[in-house]
Amino acid sequence: MQVRRDASKRGLIIVTAVFCLLGLLYSVVIPLFEAPDEVWHFFFINEMATTGRMPVQPTEGQNVWLRESGQPPLYHLLAAALVAPLDTSDFPGFVRFNPDHPFVTNYSESEAPNLFIHTRVEDFPWTGAALAVHLARLLAVAFGALALAGVWLVVREIVPDVPGLALLATAVTAFNPAFIYISSVVNNDTAVAALSTWVLWLSIRLAKGKTNWKTELGLGALLGLAFLSKLSALALLGVIALALALRFWNNFSQNKQKSAFSSVCLWPVFLSGAMIVGTAVLISGWWYLRNWRLYGDPLGWSVWLGNIGTEKATLLELIPQFQEVAVSYWEPIDGLLPHAVFVALGVLWLPAMAGWLLLVYRKLIAKNRLPASAPIHPHKTALLLTAVWFLLLYASLVRYMLILPAAEGRLLYPGIAAVSGLLVVGLAMVWGRYGRILGYGIVLSLFILSAATPILAIRPYYPPSLLTESDLPPLISLDDGLADAGLRLLGLTVVPETAVAGGPVDITLYWQADVPAPDVELLVQVWSLSGELLYQRQAPPAKENYPPDLWQPGDIVRDPYRWHPDPDKTLAYYVTVTIMTDGEQVGMLASPALFRHTAVLDPDAIPNPVSYKLGDLAELIGYELTEDTLTLYWRALGETEQDYTVFTHVLDAEGNLLRQVDSPPADNAYPTRYWQPGDVIVDVREIGAGYGRVLVGLYSLVDGARLVVVDEVGTAVPDNAIVLP
Repeated sequence: MQVRRDASKRGLIIVTAVFCLLGLLYSVVIPLFEAPDEVWHFFFINEMATTGRMPVQPTEGQNVWLRESGQPPLYHLLAAALVAPLDTSDFPGFVRFNPDHPFVTNYSESEAPNLFIHTRVEDFPWTGAALAVHLARLLAVAFGALALAGVWLVVREIVPDVPGLALLATAVTAFNPAFIYISSVVNNDTAVAALSTWVLWLSIRLAKGKTNWKTELGLGALLGLAFLSKLSALALLGVIALALALRFWNNFSQNKQKSAFSSVCLWPVFLSGAMIVGTAVLISGWWYLRNWRLYGDPLGWSVWLGNIGTEKATLLELIPQFQEVAVSYWEPIDGLLPHAVFVALGVLWLPAMAGWLLLVYRKLIAKNRLPASAPIHPHKTALLLTAVWFLLLYASLVRYMLILPAAEGRLLYPGIAAVSGLLVVGLAMVWGRYGRILGYGIVLSLFILSAATPILAIRPYYPPSLLTESDLPPLISLDDGLADAGLRLLGLTVVPETAVAGGPVDITLYWQADVPAPDVELLVQVWSLSGELLYQRQAPPAKENYPPDLWQPGDIVRDPYRWHPDPDKTLAYYVTVTIMTDGEQVGMLASPALFRHTAVLDPDAIPNPVSYKLGDLAELIGYELTEDTLTLYWRALGETEQDYTVFTHVLDAEGNLLRQVDSPPADNAYPTRYWQPGDVIVDVREIGAGYGRVLVGLYSLVDGARLVVVDEVGTAVPDNAIVLP
C-alpha cells in the first residue's frame, strides 16, 4: 500500500508539472483581456498597485472600469504586490474595444470573436502593463496548481484504500481545458477553487477527528482567505457546520455515558468551531466591515449589482441554462470544441451516475454496508461532506443566476474536487477489472484534448491581425483597377470555396499598407452570376480587428468578413471590393467566379418525384407547377465546360405552343459549367397562366443540339423533351 501511495504522490507531481506547462502555453496563446472579465480584474489590480489603495465603487451611476472592484480582494492584492514594481502607465491607454462587438454595441450582428483590438503592445518581449498581465496570469496558474493538490487530498480521504483514484481525479481536473483556461488568465476563480478545496479537505479530517488545534487554526486561516477570494466561499460555512456536527456525533457515539452535553462530546466541538470561525473572521472580517462602512452592506452586493446591472429570471427560465453550465464547465469558449467532445463526456458521466446509484443502494438500502468484493469502499463521512459542498455551491449558483445571466461552469470550480471526486468514485463502482486501462484512457484523452485546444482551437479562434509574408496563405488575386489609395490588396481567401447548405463562408482580404494610417473605406460585396447582390458590408478595412489608424508602411493586415448564404440556393458567386476615400470611389476590384454554394435538400421534400436523365450531365428529379410558375429540381450527374440552356415550351390543352421560355438554369445564377456531381439546383421559371402542358429539356447554344433524354427505365423520350405533368 505504501508503494502505491508513493506512486500516487509522484504522479501528483508529474500531473501538476504538466498542468503548469499547459497553463503557461494557454496564457501565451490567449490574447490580453479576451477571457471573461479579465480587463476589469486587471484594472482592480493595477489601481491598487499604482495607488496603494483599494478603489471605492460608486454608490450612484456606473463606472465600467470598476465592474470587478467589488470582489473580495485576496487574489488582486497578491497580484498587485507582484506587479507594483512595473511601470504600467500605458494602461488603460492601449486598451481598445472592438466597436462592433455585441457586448460593446447593442444589437450588433457582428460575429467577430474578439472583444478587443490587439496591437503590437502585446507582442513578446512584454513590457509595461502587458508584462504585468502575464505575471498576474502566472499567479492564477499557481493557484490552479494548488487546487490540484487539494483535489488529490480530498479524494484520498474519500477512498483511502485506492490511492490511484486520487491521482485519476487530479488528472481529470488538471486536463480539463476550461479549468486550464481560467487558470491562465487574470481572475480570482482559481484562488477560490484552491482555497475552497483545501478547506474541504481539512473539514473532512475535522469530521473524522483527525485534527488538532494547529490544523484547526490552519483550517480557520484557509477559510478566512477563501472568504477574501470570492463570495461563493461563504457557502463553506455550511460544510464547517456539518463537519462539526459529524465530529460531535462521532464523539457522542464513542462516549460510554451517552450524554450529548458531556465535556467529552460538546466542549471540544465548541472550541474547534470557535477557533475555526474566529480565525476566519480575524483574517477576512476587515473587508466585510469596510463594505459595511462604505456601502451599508457587508457584502457590497447591492452596490456591485448596481454597477454591473441585473437581469432577473425565474427558475423555469433557468432550466435551459443548466446545460450551458455543464458545457462551459469543460469548454473554455462557447462553441470552441466539437460536439463529439461533449458526447464523449456524456458517455463518461452515465456510468458514473450508475455507480452513484449502486453506491447509494448498497450503503443506504442493503444494510448500510458494502460487500468485501466491492471495488472500492468510500469513506461515508468524506463522501457526505464532498457531496454536500457541491450541492451548497450549486444552490448558490442558482441563486446567483436568478439575479444575473451567469450560466458559467467556472462558477462551480470552488467545488472542482467534489465534481472530479464524485466522477471517479462513480466510475470505480462499475468499471471492474478494466479500471486501470479505462483510467489511463480517460487521462490520455483529456490530456490530448487540453494540449490540442490552445493550438488547434484557441489560436485559430483569435487569429493574428498582423502577418508577415511567410504567414500568408495561398491567395486568390483580384483584377487590377485599384488607384493609389495608400494600400494594396494582396489577394483574398474564401473558406470554404464550396460551401454547403448555408454553412458560413469566411472571406478574408489581405492588405499591405503603403502609407501610415490610410484613410479609406471599403464596400465588400458578394454577387451571383445572375447579378443578384447576396451580401455587402461597408466599413474601414479590418475595422473589427486592426483599424487603419494603427497601420504602418509595410504592414500586412488580415481583414475578415463572414457571409451566411441562403441554404436553399445552389449558385456560383464572386466577390467585389470597392475602395473609397472621402466618399468617392477610387477603385474597384473583382475576384474570378471561383466559388460555389450548394443546397442540400431533403429528397422527401422534393415535390412530384421523377427521374429523367439528360445525357451524362443532369437528372430531373422533381418539379412543381403553380398557376404561373414552374420549379424544376435538377441533380448534376457530371461535369461539362459548356453552358447549356433550359428550354421551356408552354402548350395549351390542345398541344399548341403558347409561349417559349428559354434561359440558363436558375436564371444563370449557377451555369452548367460550374455543376459538380451531386449538386441539386432549384430552377424557378415564370411560364404564365392558362397552360395545359409544359415541355422541358436542355440544349447547347453552340449548335442547338438537345441533350438525349431517357426515363427511369432507360426508354428514350421523344424529341428529347420531357412532358410535364
